[in-house]
Amino acid sequence: MFSPDGRCLAYASDEWGRYEVSVQPFPSLLGKRQISAEGGRERVWERSARELFYRNGGKMMVVDVTTQSGFHAAKPRMLFEGHYCG
Repeated sequence: MFSPDGRCLAYASDEWGRYEVSVQPFPSLLGKRQISAEGGRERVWERSARELFYRNGGKMMVVDVTTQSGFHAAKPRMLFEGHYCG
């Protein structure tokens, strides 16, 4: 999923040994960074590209990000926890 500003690509894959959320710059695709720390799927960018949301089991997580002058991400934090269908 591309960030709203088109500067980054967020995706979930098991290339780290389990499903994790990663982000890499676009269009260069160099400098991939793992964002989730303990598993992650179903990533969604916030409209201004300042936050990236993802699900880790029953936890909804968020990461503050900046895409100006390169990509920078803060430590993920839990927004809430609950049961999800699907």
